[in-house]
Amino acid sequence: MSLAQIFPTSYLKTSSKTAEEMFLSVTENFIHGPGIIRDGITAPRMRDPHTVAAATEGIMHPDSERELPLTKDPYVQRAGTWTLFQHAKKFVEEHGAEYLLIGVQSCGDLTMNLWHVALIKTKTGPLLCCLQSEGDKEKEDFHSRYYRCLVKWNRDLCPYLYEFIDLKFSELRHGYQTAIVDEEYKSNRGDWLNKRGIDPHNITNHVEFALSGKPIIQKGHEIGLANVIDRFQDVRHIFNVPTVKTRTLTGSPSTESIQFGEHILFNDLNARRAALYAPIIVELQIPDAGLIADFGDLERVFAAKHYRRVEESPTQRACYRRYSESSIEIFYPHNVYPFGVLGGKAGEVVCLSSGGLSGRVGNTLEGITRMMYDFFGCEDAMVLDEGYDTFQVINPNPKVKEDEPDRYKYDNDEMLREITKFVLWRAAQDDEESEAYQELQGDEYKFGSRLKNWPLNKRLFDELRDYAREMNVPTSTPDTLDVMVVEPNRSQMRAVMIFAVKKERLGKKPASDEQNLSVKESSRH
Repeated sequence: MSLAQIFPTSYLKTSSKTAEEMFLSVTENFIHGPGIIRDGITAPRMRDPHTVAAATEGIMHPDSERELPLTKDPYVQRAGTWTLFQHAKKFVEEHGAEYLLIGVQSCGDLTMNLWHVALIKTKTGPLLCCLQSEGDKEKEDFHSRYYRCLVKWNRDLCPYLYEFIDLKFSELRHGYQTAIVDEEYKSNRGDWLNKRGIDPHNITNHVEFALSGKPIIQKGHEIGLANVIDRFQDVRHIFNVPTVKTRTLTGSPSTESIQFGEHILFNDLNARRAALYAPIIVELQIPDAGLIADFGDLERVFAAKHYRRVEESPTQRACYRRYSESSIEIFYPHNVYPFGVLGGKAGEVVCLSSGGLSGRVGNTLEGITRMMYDFFGCEDAMVLDEGYDTFQVINPNPKVKEDEPDRYKYDNDEMLREITKFVLWRAAQDDEESEAYQELQGDEYKFGSRLKNWPLNKRLFDELRDYAREMNVPTSTPDTLDVMVVEPNRSQMRAVMIFAVKKERLGKKPASDEQNLSVKESSRH
């Protein structure tokens, strides 16, 4: 029979007028990274978390960066990161008496990429999640940047629980100052601040959290990609850049493969902007790396990727020509990826999760913008993650009409049990895949090839195993996973958004149809 695969697209919509709320969960000790390091030549790398003091606190002494250099192993990069089980379990422990867990969505770029920041409240006070860990080459320059943020105000404070506002963060001696730098907001909707005696120059104590990502819609207008493309450091999320083998400039074979054109697209912002609308010239040689691509190899790769060779300057995407002996002129097609997006308007939040296979099946940035702007009518929207990080978990709610009472299928213990079943299975897959990856790369990792045994992971997977035994959760492949609407492709994720409803409101019909009760839907393609 024909080969068929399913790639779901799902959304969750919630409103301030309901008893539903959004929470932000971030892995402890990872609020400042480490983050992904890119140069446009080699595969994305990261400091091994076993060398980061904050990540190893209470577990082990930080290891030497000489023994554990920058790593491109995607499994090592996640060492110490909570699984979906830990995020859900902590939420149930802290809020389960008052709230029912109804959804979880990925927020994978937070603490991993520049321009992704979040102000959160902890037991020790407010903290700013962003890249600034010691030793990282790139740090978030939050002192000089303004961020368009989703703000969740403290309950019963603002007329709207959620708002999108321009903020500026400053580090103080004992915490952070959060200033509203959005004059339009202060003029149109911010009069309540003065009535409540709140200083717009520092709203930190009045905010439960504030979250920023890569904007695609802002203040009711779509943002031209050229205006924000500097925030998309992984150019593969925009352009379909083919992978090609290389040789050294001396002519000897090289073990390195490159994403052809990534070097110029990453390092030259003008080239990145130009490539959105026109062909650009890409040199075969990368002097910085001492590498060169062979034109014949490129042509074979282009043919497999359905590029078409032309004789004149390309006028259509996925076309190229030999520009000179040492360069190619190429009009890059836009790439398709899984995307996780957050958007909405004052008082309303929409989370969209679009699944797929990175670089093969999925959506484009233009595609998700169309959904968020045209279909949902979002006044603001931002990308929160791409690729394997993208997922959405939803507690099934079989009501047919929005004004019907909610009838969620699972209580908190049952939701945690369903999540545990999945994480047990996915972690076993990851454990085997990490070993296969190291064998393929020919690496011998200091802590072994099985990720469950690594120092930063062991306590996490021991906790998962002990809970599964206590609750008699089966370790076999789950027969049904009806909560996994867009299935995670990894067991570990640095940060997630959690949605929950107050138990006291369950089963109660709203006073009017205008209360916009949340809608949870998924479409499978």
